[in-house]
Order: sequence, then structure tokens, then C-alpha cells
Amino acid sequence: MASSRIETAQPSCVGGSRLVAPRWAIVWGLAMATAGWSAPAPAQDGKDGERLQFRFTPNETQRYEFLQRTQIQVQAAGQTINNTITQLIDLTRTVKEVDPTSRVAKVGETFQRVRLDIDGPAGKFRVDTMTPADDEARDHPQVAPLLKLYDALVGVEFVQTVKPDGAIDNVVIPPDALKKIREAAPPGMVGMTGGLFDAEGLKNLASQATLRLPDRPLAAGQSWTDVSEIAMPPQGKMRYERVYTLRPADPAQAGRRVIDMEGKMILVSPQEDNSPFSVALDVKEFKGTIQFDQTQGRLTDSTIRQRFVVTVTPKGTEGQPSDAKQAIVQEVNQAVRFRVAPEPPATP
Repeated sequence: MASSRIETAQPSCVGGSRLVAPRWAIVWGLAMATAGWSAPAPAQDGKDGERLQFRFTPNETQRYEFLQRTQIQVQAAGQTINNTITQLIDLTRTVKEVDPTSRVAKVGETFQRVRLDIDGPAGKFRVDTMTPADDEARDHPQVAPLLKLYDALVGVEFVQTVKPDGAIDNVVIPPDALKKIREAAPPGMVGMTGGLFDAEGLKNLASQATLRLPDRPLAAGQSWTDVSEIAMPPQGKMRYERVYTLRPADPAQAGRRVIDMEGKMILVSPQEDNSPFSVALDVKEFKGTIQFDQTQGRLTDSTIRQRFVVTVTPKGTEGQPSDAKQAIVQEVNQAVRFRVAPEPPATP
């Protein structure tokens, strides 16, 4: 079982209640760690460009590092609430088998360690699944549910079926592990993550967050587009429109390819007509850079940056306008990095 440790500072109170960083930011990071696919490899060069495809080697195991930093500022009722979340996940991916004809692979992914730091109105605390939890951690109202979730996730192997273009056909989770994960989910999170806590939902999340490669050769400067939607209850669906562009190869970086991403985020059907609130999304930034080694056929580093503002405003009653002073404004600034893990220092 995974173990954990918490370090706390004196919590503060805002508006008479203790507040902590939104759990969706933590749990959503776990979902993205499962989905941030690796190993786009150019198959061959030609005068019309090169074909980008995933390539897998049977029995190969690779260590990865997923780092998510999120700053959240909420303005409501004349008050400003700030939260900073840093989540670091160590994971391994093992190619279990590769079909010699279709080149479709079954890949096992396992979370080895999770470290979480939260700094907000409820205080500062740290969780590390490599360190035993103390009584304070197990009794902490915000931390205890996360300890259960991490204990359920760490060490469990998720097996994905992945096509050469990055499409994910299936995600298999051991039934006992899935039951444990669902039971460990923080209150209210099962219905708020677009399906993180069931196999079909994990498949959808992984498919929508994966780098989908084009079915044609690409020359430097050419682009392709990928569109996906992720359920975001109760707000509706988030639509992602991403445009990927292949940079010219750098002769000084033999074998390396770089892809730039520019994207849009669109909130689809944010609320039912009978909802007492209206929701507006203002995207300030959504871009990223993906690097991979053509020779080895695997991702080496990728960074995605998002900055957006969500405004929730109570609707006015019949004949009365809405009151902007009652609006809740949440600004999110997030950077997500996924890379091959650095080699551990040599043992003397």
C-alpha cells in the first residue's frame, strides 16, 4: 500500500469557513498523467515530408515524470482567495505486446509515486506516497480523501491498447483496483471528472488528451488539427481545438523533432436553461511544445500552458437583470510538463 506524509501550517479562515484548493485540479492532473501519451516517431523521410507514427518495442520499460503546477485565484463577495497546487507523479510504461501486422500495442502504465503540495487559505500541506502517513494526515478533512485515492492508484497497472496514430481503443483496470479507486474518490468527484473513476471514462479521457497524429506525411511548417470534448459537470463540456505545427529540423539536434501547439478552449452547453447561473469562459493562453527523439522513437519532453478565466454569475429573476457584483470569478494559470524521467544519481 502507498504511504503518505503531510506537513501542515496553521490554516486560515476566509468568510468564516476553511477553504482548500479545488480537488478537481488535483484529480484532473491524475487523469492527464494517464493520458499524456509518448513516443511519436517519424517513420521515414521523403521529399514530401515525413510520416509521424507511434512506435513500440516489446518488453521495453520507460520511466516518466509528470509535473503539474496550478495557480487558482477566486474572487467572490469582495474577497480574493489564492491557491497554488504542485503535483509530481513518477510513472512507468511497459510495452507488453505489439501486433506485428497492425503495430497496435498493449502498454501497461503504473503510478510509482505521487507528491502533492498545496498552499491555500486552509494552510500549507504536503503529501508524499513514499512516506508513512501520520495521524494528523489521516484525520485532516481535506487530506484524508486524497490519501485514500493515492493509496488506491499507486502500484495499479492500467493497460492501454494504442494504435500507431495514437488512438486508444481500450483501457483495462483490474476489477478489484477499480472498486478500490471508486471507493477512495473524494466526495462528489465521481460525477465531476468526466469519468475518471470508471474504465470507459479513463479510455475517453486518455483518447481526448492524446497527441493524435495525422495520416499523411508532413513537411516542416505544415500543420494538422485535432478536436476533442471532455465532460466537465456541472458546467457542461469543454471543447478543445488544437492546431499542431511541425518545426524545421535542427541540424545541431540530430534526430530531434519539435511540434508546436496552439489551441482554443470552448465551453459547450455550459448550463441548462433552468439553471440559476450563467457561465462564461475567457481563454487567455493555450499553447505548448512537444519534443521527441526520432532515433529512439519516444517523447523526451513536452509542456502545455493554459491560462483562462471562468465567471459564474447568478441569473436575474424574471424582469430583473443579473447582478454582476455577485459573480464568482476564477482565474486559472497552469503549466503541465511530461518528460522522460532523469536518470537517478549513481550509487557510490
